[in-house]
Amino acid sequence: MMRNKMMMIICFFSVAGFCFFVNALSVNAIAGKSEKAITLKKFSVWDNGVTIEQERAKETEKDEITINANTLNKEEGYYSVYLYENKVQNLSRYDAITFFLGNISGGPLQMNFSVTVNKETSAELRDGAKVILEEEESGEGKIISVTYGTFQIPSDFNGRVYIPFSELKNEDKEELSVGKVNSWGITLVMEQEQETMFAINDMKFLEDSYSQVKEQYVNINILGTNQIELADTGKVIKDYSGEATDLDGDPLNRTIEFSLAGNVKGASITNTGRLEVDSFCTAPELIIKARAGDSSNTQELAVQLVKGSEGEKEVKIPGSEEVPGIMPFVYTFLIEHILLFRIVFIVIAYMLAAIIFTWLRYAIKEQKVIRQSLKETKEEAEE
Repeated sequence: MMRNKMMMIICFFSVAGFCFFVNALSVNAIAGKSEKAITLKKFSVWDNGVTIEQERAKETEKDEITINANTLNKEEGYYSVYLYENKVQNLSRYDAITFFLGNISGGPLQMNFSVTVNKETSAELRDGAKVILEEEESGEGKIISVTYGTFQIPSDFNGRVYIPFSELKNEDKEELSVGKVNSWGITLVMEQEQETMFAINDMKFLEDSYSQVKEQYVNINILGTNQIELADTGKVIKDYSGEATDLDGDPLNRTIEFSLAGNVKGASITNTGRLEVDSFCTAPELIIKARAGDSSNTQELAVQLVKGSEGEKEVKIPGSEEVPGIMPFVYTFLIEHILLFRIVFIVIAYMLAAIIFTWLRYAIKEQKVIRQSLKETKEEAEE
């Protein structure tokens, strides 16, 4: 009896320990040596022409802030919402910031992160800077780049955002070593006639996280065409390859493996990058995914599928009445003059018959003369 109880206790703690270990791996995929929690309840919000509604968690609830913003009935232009902490603090021991973000609106979010050292010095994520997104449900990560001054949070994203401080640049596009700062914050950029809603929680500064993230996340450059013209029949075959570098841009010797997002009828790709697309494939585009070895992230390439050249008119098979020129001239001439040729044929036939008849009459007459002459010659010889 005691032995059975002991076995049950051991099994319980084994299963609990395993679940805790798996959960720790999935939740803390991005982590540091130590971390400092950030209190969102004390955040300030500044709107630059945006109509906003904010909802903050109560003291008894988890630390979260929800922003509902819109630019309805606004003039054409760009607007922004700035969530910030106006507090002098030393961030020199930290190398990154991370937070959980839920995109509730369903549309993409254009965001940036910045720090202000003093009135003369500030830094933000400039074009080319790298940000890491990690989906909560799938655990799959993605490296995205800042373009036109913002990084894009995809529609319906629900997961963790990781921003390394090494990606921050000042106005001269020089790397800024983050130390003592007066304030820092997150900017949401919007255009006119936009509505958006998102929630942020579990925000924290991380210490010594970048080296670990560099091991997990790899830059992948997919080499190959992003547009394929489908064949009328058969298949189109294209080859893709990839180059891997770490987050600092140094080359890595990693095997790149390819796959297609979703199950697309009429299209397939080998893990070495050979893409085959059948002529009957109706998908408007294919999403090629590449992974470098055991990296936590994948890189995607959208490949457009087109039928014929852009603007090409529809081609149809013409009827015989539309192309009279394809018939031989002689044949056409005979068709148009068939009666005349019939008459000529009959006349020629009668002429030939008359010639043959006349020749036969002459031949019979000559035969009779020859027979009579032979008969007379014979009779003379007998006498």
